[in-house]
Amino acid sequence: MVSKENRMSDILGLISKLDISPTMYKDAVEKYKNLGTYLQEKGIQADFYPQGSFSLGTVVRPYKDNKDANFDLDAICQILNEKGATTPQDIKEMVESAFEENEAYKKKLTKCDKCCTINYTETNEIGFSIDIVSAIEEDESTKQRLKEKSILPEYIDTAIAISSKKDEEYEWATNNPKGFKEWFDKINKPFLENNPLQSRSAIFESYREVFASIEEIPIELERSALQRVIQILKRHRDVYFSKKQNGNTLKPISAIITTVVASIASTALASLNVFDLLKYVLSEFNIYSKQQILNETEFSNFYKNKNIVQRKEGNWVIENPVNPEDNLADSWNEDPLMAKAFFDWTKCVYTDFLESYEKRDEEYIALLESALGSDFVRRSIDVKKYSSSVAKPIIQSSQSKPWRV
Repeated sequence: MVSKENRMSDILGLISKLDISPTMYKDAVEKYKNLGTYLQEKGIQADFYPQGSFSLGTVVRPYKDNKDANFDLDAICQILNEKGATTPQDIKEMVESAFEENEAYKKKLTKCDKCCTINYTETNEIGFSIDIVSAIEEDESTKQRLKEKSILPEYIDTAIAISSKKDEEYEWATNNPKGFKEWFDKINKPFLENNPLQSRSAIFESYREVFASIEEIPIELERSALQRVIQILKRHRDVYFSKKQNGNTLKPISAIITTVVASIASTALASLNVFDLLKYVLSEFNIYSKQQILNETEFSNFYKNKNIVQRKEGNWVIENPVNPEDNLADSWNEDPLMAKAFFDWTKCVYTDFLESYEKRDEEYIALLESALGSDFVRRSIDVKKYSSSVAKPIIQSSQSKPWRV
């Protein structure tokens, strides 16, 4: 039987292959810069910067329609103007019109209610797109209101108002990607310092043709146990819910995964490896799942200081740490099946990645293919070492068994 250590090594290798490569990262950064420079040349004074998984180091290749898809990255185009001097419709159309005036960008442009998207040509059969959200600095009265509500007011000053569209009407929506990154990086820092899984020196050895020196490699390419755990969960989520009826509706948003995992990790030892941290996180998820059967008082009596995922007056609450008016679990209250689907999924993750080490090789590799995608696993590792006759992928490992970040 293949050892537990080799199985862990295979999983880490697979997740690394699902991450954005240093070559593609460098290309993406160049395109971010080009987009910002172009808008400035068109007279749009703006701060153009990445948000979401690209800025947090938790990018994982999407899995859609039962196959690996192109990377979808996010950006904020923060117009340097006062909120009261413009409208959400004006700033969105201003950015879109600028891209439509350029033939090269116009061919790549797709418009939707929340953003506009620039789609880039595939390289080595992998492409990516950049979703651009138009925004402006949030007004001071809103910031003050948020500070009064927040338990982390030090992150509120970077709040922005983004252009949003609901029922054909444009409106402002408060967001805070810079504050979220600052919050996340503070939690992630000790994990990076204690046990860097992908250091700049290792990247340099593998990508000498891309980077002239170690110093040239951005710190954003380093990976910690926390970042890998989030990537594991996001990939497993995509594959798991792709097999479910109404999976696209029930699938938890990345913002919930990132926020809850980082919040839980802030109470863990920073020296934990990926799989010990994953076990710690999933054990906490199991505790929070008991709110499905316990009322608010019963849960707080049994599990003191467990307040990352809450139920208040029967409603699920997962507070955005840098925006106290943003309940990430709003959709759970609109559709009760979403909370159940979330906790059922986390139990499946536990089975697929932690309990599976005790399985026979054939069962283990079948679970791994089911968890991360059969085609991807088969082309990425030597599955023959697990058995000369590998079992077919299973549909579901157990019956019981995240516009945001």
